[in-house]
Amino acid sequence: MCKSKLLSESKYLLHSFLQFSFYINALELKVYEIFKSKFSEQEAATVIEYFEAKAEAKYQEKKDYLATKDDVGVLRKEIAEAKADVIKWMFLFWIGQVAATFGLVLLFLKK
Repeated sequence: MCKSKLLSESKYLLHSFLQFSFYINALELKVYEIFKSKFSEQEAATVIEYFEAKAEAKYQEKKDYLATKDDVGVLRKEIAEAKADVIKWMFLFWIGQVAATFGLVLLFLKK
């Protein structure tokens, strides 16, 4: 898979998770108030703990796909190294091409 595509998918997953997390926090507050009015505070807290456990499970499930700043830094370093290797090999290729062309020109001129 292309590294830039992996990075963009990681950004999308992080954005989706943050939206989901904000939604869960707002939902927890609303649900807590509703349950608190109908049940005891202890029962309402238990339901909220259940939602928090579910949200944590979702986070743990998606955690392997999220890119951190360290991951992005490592990816940038790898791209820079690959770019340097490509430039090095291009330079060597063109030196070889110039030498071969120069050799052919000398060969035809001597005949």
